[in-house]
Amino acid sequence: MAYLIKMRKIDEDAFLVKYSFEGGGWDIGNRSGQASVNKASGEVSIWDQSPDEAGDIPSIHARVIWKLSQHWQASEFP
Repeated sequence: MAYLIKMRKIDEDAFLVKYSFEGGGWDIGNRSGQASVNKASGEVSIWDQSPDEAGDIPSIHARVIWKLSQHWQASEFP
């Protein structure tokens, strides 16, 4: 079960950090989108989602949320 997700910071201000991401894994095709992290609450929002064939949110988004939440808990915004 391997996934490769590339994330790049695209903007940061006093309240939010915005990232773009793209990647895929063994059970999902390549997906891309953008995400933001609220610096105060740690809430991660995803937009520009590329849904899978069934219209579901692909599991790559769950992995992006998980990783950005880890960085927020460590007070890191790479």
